Amino acid sequence: MVAGACILGCAGPRLSRDEARFLGRADPWGFILFARNLIDPAQIRRLTADLRDAVGRDAPVLIDQEGGRVARLRPPQWRDWLPPLEQMAQSGGSTRALYLRAALIAAELRALGIDTNCAPVADIAGPDTHPFLRNRCHGTDAESVTTAARAVADGLLAGGVLPVVKHLPGHGRAEADSHHHLPRVSADIETLRQTDFVPFRALADLPLGMTAHVVFDALDPHNPATTSPEILAMIRAWIGFEGLLMTDDISMQALAGRVGARAGAALAAGCDLVLHCNGDAREAAEVAERVGPMSAGAIARAERALALRPEMAPALDCAALEAEFTGIMGGIMGGIWAGPMAEPDAADILARRADEALIIDVDGFEGPLDLLLTLSRTQKVDLRKISVLQLAEQYLGFVERVRALRIELAADYLVMAAWLAYLKSRLLLPPDPTEDGPSAEDLATHLAFQLQRLEAMRAAAAQLMARDRLGRDFFARGLPQDVTRVRRFEYGATLLDLMQAYARLRTRDEFRPYAFDRHDVYTLEQALERMRGQLGAGGADIGWADLASYLPADWLDDPARRRSATAATFAATLELAKRGQIDIRQGDTFAPIQIRARSEPT
Repeated sequence: MVAGACILGCAGPRLSRDEARFLGRADPWGFILFARNLIDPAQIRRLTADLRDAVGRDAPVLIDQEGGRVARLRPPQWRDWLPPLEQMAQSGGSTRALYLRAALIAAELRALGIDTNCAPVADIAGPDTHPFLRNRCHGTDAESVTTAARAVADGLLAGGVLPVVKHLPGHGRAEADSHHHLPRVSADIETLRQTDFVPFRALADLPLGMTAHVVFDALDPHNPATTSPEILAMIRAWIGFEGLLMTDDISMQALAGRVGARAGAALAAGCDLVLHCNGDAREAAEVAERVGPMSAGAIARAERALALRPEMAPALDCAALEAEFTGIMGGIMGGIWAGPMAEPDAADILARRADEALIIDVDGFEGPLDLLLTLSRTQKVDLRKISVLQLAEQYLGFVERVRALRIELAADYLVMAAWLAYLKSRLLLPPDPTEDGPSAEDLATHLAFQLQRLEAMRAAAAQLMARDRLGRDFFARGLPQDVTRVRRFEYGATLLDLMQAYARLRTRDEFRPYAFDRHDVYTLEQALERMRGQLGAGGADIGWADLASYLPADWLDDPARRRSATAATFAATLELAKRGQIDIRQGDTFAPIQIRARSEPT
């Protein structure tokens, strides 16, 4: 059976039954994990095994573990690293350090059942590179980025992990974050070929690659690289990339339209696989349905890539690699976290705090510096007898001893010593009547309050550090079983019901009662009242008369008002004729209508 042309994620740290059934039907080529899926090593190993069991084969499991800001595995259970650009600066551009770092990352990944890492980043950092990407790059020029990215790829392969070079054909010039907006690069094609495209051309032999959601005006001003046939053809032809080409996350907001349409456009343009990361079940189903099985060319490229993945993780001497890395980084860990460390108990913390206290011995006082400040506030110690010179000498000796341990401790005591010297000067010097500042007594009170706050914070920190720790003193329970909710919708409405409901919704906000202006409208009641008055006042003696003679004189000048009066008078005439009160006649077609009153109603 041919695998589906997609890489999918899952919603949480445990694969639900519904997810397993869906993945079995969709049969994606691989899977990708994020922080939402990762708790501890045992859980991750179970999850990667369950994902592979769902499709019945040793499917690749991917992760973004670049080190630095983009790292799904974090301390205390896994090593932490400097961002790549910062490590390159700190190590003097050492590619060996990058190789060792990548090999150590690969060893951690293979131990969890993860065999593919979305690294290295081969984009070039420039002055306008968006902050989401800049310190993830390995350099600011094509040559340094090429050698650094090659070292990362080699280190991952040495640890049995497949590298995914990104973001083809280059994301470094983008000034927008493609997670939220569509970046556009306006550089001309020759500039791009001499800079941004160079690292990818040198790394074209790597087994896997990832596209950039970036528009390049010089190549295709209408489509980002992920959905551009022109750019993807250039990646294959000019850059020469022959590996398996996947999209960046298809759900990122740089792309427009539904995820299914995006996925179809990416495959039609020339991508081999569509990467969907957010774990949304509906989106994943839409992507899987749209992409279908992998093409023959994609299958061949996938087989070449998987051939580089060893069945068993290589046996690496991680202690030796870590020691060499530390040596290159100048004798310090250089941003590496060596793993979980034992925490001291409460007694150790209190003893350490006692060792860190500044004990002074000056004329008139012997004891901790903060106690001296407290006693001076309550006037139990005369500050005028305290030698500031002796205090300064003892403080400098104390700083020399503790600065290698905690420089912030020396800073705390420096503040206290400075306040003490200032307080003594305020006591010795006569007060300045023109000065509006606080008095010496106010300063002493304020300093005592700050010292109390500091002591409270230290006590709270000691209590927190002495508490039991998850993974050391107690351990998490197993994950609870999922509760599956199944919702079914049944509709019993007829087509007429739906049309009526739609009409109500459409007209709910549009209905307005109509109120017309009665000023220019002559009503039937007015016409009846007028004609009865005229016919009753000698109307029988008048004989036949035109209908127009019964119109009110003040309604004849305005055409609209005349039409209204004529219509109402004619309607009144018909009503009176119906009642037998008048006779109506018309000599010819369109001739004037004439009426007369009847002497006796019939």
